[in-house]
Amino acid sequence: LADALREMKQLQSLDLQWNEQLQSLDLYGNGIGPAGTATLADALREMKQLQSLDLGRNKILPAGTATLADALREMKQLQSLLADALREMKQLQSLNLRHNGIGPAGTATLADALREMKQLQSLNLEGNDIGRFGPAGAAALADALREMKQLQSLDL
Repeated sequence: LADALREMKQLQSLDLQWNEQLQSLDLYGNGIGPAGTATLADALREMKQLQSLDLGRNKILPAGTATLADALREMKQLQSLLADALREMKQLQSLNLRHNGIGPAGTATLADALREMKQLQSLNLEGNDIGRFGPAGAAALADALREMKQLQSLDL
């Protein structure tokens, strides 16, 4: 299925409801945006076996992060993920939120969650304007990074 979907450049709708066995979902570069994030969040709640989720370069923006965070809090088994408030996902090892326009406010929210993610080994926040509008987001992230002893890879 994954190979076939890569070739379907004009696909506009894909219903994965009731797919309780899905373990990896890569939606990188699909321009989901805040409205699409709400739809995705509903689907994610049903994906109980999901371990890896890539939402890089989707323009989730601060408006979409809260909706996504609510869904992700219910997904205790996720090991690789892109999201905002992940406080209860203590086993998460990889987080990729590249190119989502999170900005300083979203980064500060994320930093609070990162403090709880003691197993995180890889973090990618490239292209999110973390410090562009002032130092608040970067400062919050720096504070959180001091507590992340397992982190091996950081991309800003």
